[in-house]
Amino acid sequence: MNSDYYSAEKSAGMAQEDPAPGKLCCCEELKQSVADKLCRAASTLEKTAAEHEKNSDLADVEKHAAQWLNKSSDYIRQFDYEREQANARNHIARNPGRSLMIAGAAGLVLGVLLRKI
Repeated sequence: MNSDYYSAEKSAGMAQEDPAPGKLCCCEELKQSVADKLCRAASTLEKTAAEHEKNSDLADVEKHAAQWLNKSSDYIRQFDYEREQANARNHIARNPGRSLMIAGAAGLVLGVLLRKI
């Protein structure tokens, strides 16, 4: 009986997942905004690195930071929330004990940190 309840609950949950297909959600807008800002910061660093060619160590650090920001921007643009959410749910379903321990530890750490603030 539990398996019937679980499958009915799962199929009911699947029907409610995509309320507005094709509509850009706020997460996508935020993701694009962050990626654009990272690209702008990278281009600013590249321009600054070109100006600091005399001091090669500083220019190298700026170029490296610009590359890192560009890679981060690409990663953010390609990140798929739904896929990662599905991966997390699958991991939790396969390892419920470990997931509870991680959640408890994270809650404990956050509680300690927030109490000190």
